[in-house]
Amino acid sequence: MRLNLPCNHYNACRVSNSICYDRKCQCDWNYFEKDGSCLKGLHSPCESQDECKREKSDCIDKKCACKPNFKEYLGECRSVTSVEE
Repeated sequence: MRLNLPCNHYNACRVSNSICYDRKCQCDWNYFEKDGSCLKGLHSPCESQDECKREKSDCIDKKCACKPNFKEYLGECRSVTSVEE
């Protein structure tokens, strides 16, 4: 079952890293949707930096996290100066 389509139980969705939540297929926690897929976002477990797909993130201590000089803000990595403004 594709993302955003109605579903009726937790494992009903066929897209990798998706779940049935609030009666529709959505990306699982710590994943985000891009082009119909669920990609690893911030706080997702990882082994290498190429697994972390959120812009300006890397695999740090086996979790996707913002690169140095970037800070998490509303699920994205933003430059420290733009968050402080």
